[in-house]
Amino acid sequence: KLFPQRISNCGFGRSFTNTFVDYEDYVGPNENALFHVQFSSVFKRGFDCLQQYLKNDVGLFDNFHLDGVSNDDRDHFHALTALRIFLEKLAFHESSLKSSQRNAFDGKREGEIAALLSTHLLSCLVYGNKYLISNTYQKQPSQCPCLNPIQCMEHIPYGETALGHEELWYGHPSIVLIPKDPPDYIPIMVYEEFPNDDDDGVGQERNVKQNNENSTEKCDFESENMHFDMCTEQIFSQAITFAFHRGNAMNDSCVQPVSTLIPSLVLTPSKYYIVMYDYMNDILLSSRHQCCSWWDDSDMKFNMSAVLQMWMVLNYVDFVPGFSQKAEHVLAGSGNFHNILKNKHLFQKTKRIARKSIFNSPQKCRKLINKGVSVDLDEEVQCIKFPSITT
Repeated sequence: KLFPQRISNCGFGRSFTNTFVDYEDYVGPNENALFHVQFSSVFKRGFDCLQQYLKNDVGLFDNFHLDGVSNDDRDHFHALTALRIFLEKLAFHESSLKSSQRNAFDGKREGEIAALLSTHLLSCLVYGNKYLISNTYQKQPSQCPCLNPIQCMEHIPYGETALGHEELWYGHPSIVLIPKDPPDYIPIMVYEEFPNDDDDGVGQERNVKQNNENSTEKCDFESENMHFDMCTEQIFSQAITFAFHRGNAMNDSCVQPVSTLIPSLVLTPSKYYIVMYDYMNDILLSSRHQCCSWWDDSDMKFNMSAVLQMWMVLNYVDFVPGFSQKAEHVLAGSGNFHNILKNKHLFQKTKRIARKSIFNSPQKCRKLINKGVSVDLDEEVQCIKFPSITT
């Protein structure tokens, strides 16, 4: 599920890691209701694509048989090809990150974690496997630091990933994935599972707490401060900035966007979170109420449901996420970010968001609420009992 968020206040002229964002779950006229939309509804085109592929069998992947493939299926060809190749090498990628005796992430800093995730998960899910890791990390391994160094031998590319505008927000995304068309890139945020005594990387300490030891679900509600909530200011500010940048890139290319809902992805060595922002309708969504693992119950193999979700997010240009008519009507303006920008006479600055630089460390300011009812905007009302959240 993806939950709408409302920003009540925030700081500007700051880096992603040094800003503050006051936010809360967006609720409707009924104060006891917490809205949500289903990922499967937002990425309906992605799920339809998978079903169509299963129906058509592997011929859809064959370059030499595209004559009989519909235009819609042609749009998905590159994404499906990347997924097929990844699944063919799935065991290699899993064993490169974990074995029964070793974990490639143990003792690693964010720069090294970014290299592992890029090589054996993220870049594999986009056609062409191209990516760039921020050159601001102190630890920059030249080759992938995985458990299979001889078989892997992946050279790690580093470079400038900076994005933003000096009067709004700016910073260096951890990873930039580059699909078949360079303007269609997507930034990824990477965090350590547990903070080290001293920090390297983009000048930010990741004060991330361990997942609740009593939790057995692979995607469950947390009773402690979640990984996501420890870094929300950076996550929201970067996701919103990227969405506006994507809109600017489309406008500069004289392309009318099919959808203005733009996703961002957040990863730790075991968890993933999805944030989406509709820069036209001012709707901010996050999966922050759910702590989702991209490992299965054995903790040795990938959770395929998580992999497919990340695959759709990373190939959002092909799968065009969007809202149902009802959800868009109910949630339009719910993010409140447009109002904040206009009140501060900064809205026009969003048109100047581009790939830039400068930044430093964060000051936290969060607001959490505890609601007992979750309203599915695609279906019926669902009751969810949230455990108490302490701050």
